[in-house]
Amino acid sequence: VGAGKTNTTLGFFANKLAENKDYKGLIAVPKGRAQQWYDEAKKFTDLNIELIPEGLSREKIEDILAKSQLGTIYVTGHREMAKANVTLEAMQTNQDLGLKFDGFAIDEPQELQARGQSGNIGALGKRIMRLPVNHRIALTATPARRSPLEAYDLIRWTQGSSKEIGSRESFNRTFSGFSSGTNTQDTAISKLYFDTIRPYIS
Repeated sequence: VGAGKTNTTLGFFANKLAENKDYKGLIAVPKGRAQQWYDEAKKFTDLNIELIPEGLSREKIEDILAKSQLGTIYVTGHREMAKANVTLEAMQTNQDLGLKFDGFAIDEPQELQARGQSGNIGALGKRIMRLPVNHRIALTATPARRSPLEAYDLIRWTQGSSKEIGSRESFNRTFSGFSSGTNTQDTAISKLYFDTIRPYIS
């Protein structure tokens, strides 16, 4: 709270819209926060923001997406975005439809993890994160609360096809020993860990 995630995202989209008035974005937020995001955006920016209310049926969500307008940023819940993943995938891959979103922002993406499986993105998250898009923003102040792999998955999503950070297996081998050694060892691993992820985070 207070890290400026909302303003950072709205500022990013405002910049992209200044470059291209037809830019279209979609923001997915945890349950219960879509209305808050929408209200803040309307209050503090002049962006064209539309709310896809939480709790809608898949058909209603898909209908809104199918009628989505250029130059508009849409805000909805994680679950609502996942419900419409088939339609979104068609929109993102079929150029003839002319409905593609240029950017996705996911607020608190670590909440998309599978329950009880530390460091693993669950089915809900995979449906969202496999969608092709030009710009990806992951918004979190706590990218690795339970496992170093949590941050790895978020970084790989934001980087798309980039392989600069290496394989998941290699990353896990390097950092899986965190908190299992002495304080000196943990300090060394912690420094290496943050040096590794720093290029990908703000």
